[in-house]
Amino acid sequence: CPFCIYNNNYRFYFFTFFSVYIIIMFGLQIGYVIVDGNSSLFATVLNGVNTVLHQFIADLPRTHGRGGQSAERFKIRRLQARQEYVTKVAECANQQFIINDNPIICGLVIAGSGEFKHELIASGLLDYRLEIINVIDVSYGDTIGLNQAIQHMNV
Repeated sequence: CPFCIYNNNYRFYFFTFFSVYIIIMFGLQIGYVIVDGNSSLFATVLNGVNTVLHQFIADLPRTHGRGGQSAERFKIRRLQARQEYVTKVAECANQQFIINDNPIICGLVIAGSGEFKHELIASGLLDYRLEIINVIDVSYGDTIGLNQAIQHMNV
């Protein structure tokens, strides 16, 4: 991608507004990761055409409302399940957006409701070639969340 700025020290470089404008105006492919507590969706957008590459449902345990000796154990299990889910999302993003050791997108938008998108960025599991251009809060997941993220990028 001629307009991508690669940073080799595993830190994410956030594009400026002008860079995002160039990506949209020149019709370069943008990758979207929509992640929340229920599901994850991976898609690309090129010239206004959405292509869903992959999606899966998360089966995360809910909070345990009972106290007692088991409360701490259930809390630890819930945190471990969240970390495994974030790891699975990052691995899937690397598989979907990097093919034959080359990124197929010029920028990555991470969107979702809740803290999962921030946990995904902070985990450091995303490949350094996937340049994050925006992090967006959306109200929904799946395709509705994808449409909200695309609308937010085009404003």
